[in-house]
Amino acid sequence: MVSPALKRSSSVLQWAGLSGTRGAWADRLGVLRVALAVGAGYFVGGKIGLLFGLPDTNIAVLWPPSIVLVVGLLLTPRRIWWAVLGAGLVARLSLHGPLASPLPIVLLYYAANAGGALLTALLLQRFCDGVPRFDSFASTARFIVAAVLVAPAAVAFLLAAIFTHLRWVPDFGMAWQARFLTDALSMLALLPPALLLLTSGLTPLRRHPVRRYVEAAVLLVLSLGVTAILHWTEPSPSGNSLPSLFFAPVALLVWAGIRFGVVGVSVSLLLVAATSVWHASHGLGSFAGQPPADAVLGLQLFLVEVGLPIMLMAALIDERRGIARNLRESNERAHSLAGKLIRAQERERTLIARELHDEIGQALTIVKINLDTMRLTQDPTDRSPLLDEGVAIVEQAIEQVRDLSLLLRPAMLEHLGLEAALRWLVKTQAQRVGYHATFAADELPVAPSPDVQITCYRVLQEALTNIARHSRARNVSVALQVADGQLRLTVRDDGEGFDLATVRQRACEGSSMGLLSLEERASLAHGRLSIVSEPGQGTTLILSLPLNCSIPLSQVHPRPRRVSSEDRGVSCVPEAVGPA
Repeated sequence: MVSPALKRSSSVLQWAGLSGTRGAWADRLGVLRVALAVGAGYFVGGKIGLLFGLPDTNIAVLWPPSIVLVVGLLLTPRRIWWAVLGAGLVARLSLHGPLASPLPIVLLYYAANAGGALLTALLLQRFCDGVPRFDSFASTARFIVAAVLVAPAAVAFLLAAIFTHLRWVPDFGMAWQARFLTDALSMLALLPPALLLLTSGLTPLRRHPVRRYVEAAVLLVLSLGVTAILHWTEPSPSGNSLPSLFFAPVALLVWAGIRFGVVGVSVSLLLVAATSVWHASHGLGSFAGQPPADAVLGLQLFLVEVGLPIMLMAALIDERRGIARNLRESNERAHSLAGKLIRAQERERTLIARELHDEIGQALTIVKINLDTMRLTQDPTDRSPLLDEGVAIVEQAIEQVRDLSLLLRPAMLEHLGLEAALRWLVKTQAQRVGYHATFAADELPVAPSPDVQITCYRVLQEALTNIARHSRARNVSVALQVADGQLRLTVRDDGEGFDLATVRQRACEGSSMGLLSLEERASLAHGRLSIVSEPGQGTTLILSLPLNCSIPLSQVHPRPRRVSSEDRGVSCVPEAVGPA
């Protein structure tokens, strides 16, 4: 079974050649591609991270390689995690060089990076279904707890304890704070945009109008301008670690969160953090005269404290915006469906009026004329043909009234039950259209409620009508099954099929109401409708309805007789028809 994380990273797996079973050599080539991508990303990210390192220390204010490892672990199957971690180790050794740092220190730092990335990936897979979506408050909150708080805090605690025990650092608290804030700020500012870019690509960006790009550009320019002004100011005379003017970017972060969501907050936070941290680490501008470590730690803490609530606010706004959008679309569909139903009702009334006038009305007129003629006829032998014709016309009218009655309300449901009514419907439709049809039904333990019965009947009626109109199918199978307290109706055909997304879009635009009416019928009966179709592959419709009636079938109506397989071309041999 494919995990939700791998489903959302299918483009990455397809690029690596790991999305299918293409043979051992193809799989090895895919592992090599992943390893090369992770190694290159780790190396480049390490170079960038070193630019923001504190002078004469091993502390990096932002460390992108940790994000590379987390993304590599999240977007690949666990069976190749060894390749991801191995590629990162090779890149780490290449990054520092054999003589830049003692090998034990390099290995210890990489063990901390790899352990933190591994813990973060495991927590996200456990609590966020793999790749966080950042489109809801709950998902974003779980991401913050797992990736920004718990994993960095645990790794920082272990690493600070080792450094303190080895007397590499004098203060456990400062060592823990420096490591924790670096990892937390990196996860907060880098991981959301990286995941969005690799899982969704540039597709979400193409959906926005030009004015959104203009707004993003204005926000970018303002962020750069405000950050530049901050570092042109002189240090605060009061000696505070942060100047009061530094709170100015908070408004820009709020703007980014409201208008561009979680990813907008991350990008703005990264921009402010990168420029500010670089100035702070080099003692420039408003941070002049302060120890670099103190200035950077205070700045990191400020950005994390500000970024967390703004990111949660952005996720909550996105969630409410999505709910409002779904509600608006639902109202539009309901409005369109209501208009279609009203027009369909008027067409149905027109059809009934035409049937009554053209068929029943003419039959009664002919009978009246015959009766008037018989009244004026003296010879009894001349009345016999008129009587015969009148009887035939009345019988035809009775048959037409019966057909019209069945069209409006299938009396078979009340007198013979659901199975017999569905069997009759399949049989008559197959006889009328000319395809080969099979019907199979399980023994129903209880009688479904009237709403369930009429919904099941109408959905099958609409499905068979669509098959007759559009499918050009030669074989149709219908199955009525009972499973897990649900009544399941399955309709399959081997016809032309269709593109479901296109048909749904047409239905939402109002050009077709068949799909919307089927879904609305299922929803009103507390059921669920599923349609699987592809052009040239036929169509499968599955209707699941609650079997919520407790009346035994033996007390409602006797079990109808089985119709023979030769009866009007309909086979009633049970088939193994299951869901797609």
